[in-house]
Amino acid sequence: MDAEDLKAFLTKREEKGQVDFVAFCRTFIKSIKSDRDSSAGCFNAVVNSLVDFLAVKTSMWLR
Repeated sequence: MDAEDLKAFLTKREEKGQVDFVAFCRTFIKSIKSDRDSSAGCFNAVVNSLVDFLAVKTSMWLR
C-alpha cells in the first residue's frame, strides 16, 4: 500500500473525519501478506485481539 492507496482509502470514509480502523488494518494486512507473511500473521493477531477486547466485529471508528 503506497501513499496514493492510503489517500484513496481514507477519502472513501462514510463520514468526514472518521476512519474505520479495523477495515484499514485488514486491508493493510492483505496487502503485505504476499511479501511479509510472518509480519502479516502478527498484525492479524493484534487486530483480532483488539476486536475481541473491544467487542467490535468489523468497525471501530476513529476521529
